[in-house]
Amino acid sequence: MINFKKSILFAVVLGVLGMYLSSCNKSETLEIPSITDGYHLNQIPLSDLITNEEDKEDERVMNASTLIAQALKPIVQEPVYAEYILEEAQKTFYNSVLLSDLIADFPEVSNIINTQLRTLSDNQKSTLLLEALISQLVYKNIRYNPVIHVPNIQFADHTKAPLLSPGLEVPDNEAENIDDHYLFWLFDENGREYEVTIGEAQANTKGATPAFVLSLLDAPDTANMIAGGGEAPKANAPVSSRLPFSIATNEFKLNKRYENSGKSEFYYAGLIFTPGFGISQIGSGEMEITKVRKNDIGKKLGIWRTWFAYNGSIDAVVFNTYERDWTYSPKKLGKMDVGGGQEQDFYGKRRYTTDCYWQTDVDNNTNLNGHDLDADYFINNWGERYSGDEGDITFWKIQ
Repeated sequence: MINFKKSILFAVVLGVLGMYLSSCNKSETLEIPSITDGYHLNQIPLSDLITNEEDKEDERVMNASTLIAQALKPIVQEPVYAEYILEEAQKTFYNSVLLSDLIADFPEVSNIINTQLRTLSDNQKSTLLLEALISQLVYKNIRYNPVIHVPNIQFADHTKAPLLSPGLEVPDNEAENIDDHYLFWLFDENGREYEVTIGEAQANTKGATPAFVLSLLDAPDTANMIAGGGEAPKANAPVSSRLPFSIATNEFKLNKRYENSGKSEFYYAGLIFTPGFGISQIGSGEMEITKVRKNDIGKKLGIWRTWFAYNGSIDAVVFNTYERDWTYSPKKLGKMDVGGGQEQDFYGKRRYTTDCYWQTDVDNNTNLNGHDLDADYFINNWGERYSGDEGDITFWKIQ
């Protein structure tokens, strides 16, 4: 049954955003200012970046989150708020600040946001308030909280005025050297704004401008961030020469496209439990398999990637494969649980919690639920195909 009230609310969101975009797509500045040097100027209308004909539920969420991000523009330009966001984000593994925490510490922020939202439409009757927009942040029956994420917090110069992004990716353009870029608003000292696009390498350059992104966290990740949890072990398990082989992957097939534009960033992450050593991560954390074109979704593909060396005494391996989005906050991918209080979650950066290929239900993706990788199987066997929720991948023994 269609929820009539929600349908009306969605229509109002589209209407308000549409009226705003029709005006903001017109450039107010004909000259290209020097402040944009080193950045790609965005050439794609904001409305086109939001539209997702393949996933209207995602389009609804991005409509709402883009409006919230628009309303944050005057806030991030105020040093007192920008400094607070940077200071608080550094305290968490997620490098993020809940919007609700910002409002709790600075109650006037709520009024600023709602005032900004009222300016986005000439029709006051259709004006939406922040609370109504937050209620739209529901995807695949999971409710999300808005957070301000700073993906380059470890590299950025915190004395610089931040950039702001609604988390919208722009189409790849090889001629312009645009690959996995996101839209950002750049502000000059007079408050004028410019739409630019930035890639991960540029954002992570030492001394770069802080990048603020309107991101999303579900309830479990929100609770974990508040509790100060999240950081995974950094050490790798010891390698033994008794059984000299490694576990790798080659053949794979993705059954779903989570990417709205450009290629899908196909990644993996996971944990290993070794008796006497404990829990360690696979590789360096987030590991890239390859980038997959839109036309290759549903096709059998292959590329060799070595995951880890078998040390002869691995008891459990838990993993997940997922669509990585570098601007978004880390989200849980699964958990290693070996009893006796030894348990650890692991994470990957992505827009929605469910943007996974092996297991979309990350809370049940544990070694206790039969979702783990049986490393001992490869002592006497060469390969095995694993069929996941939204894709297949084949593991091999290599020597």
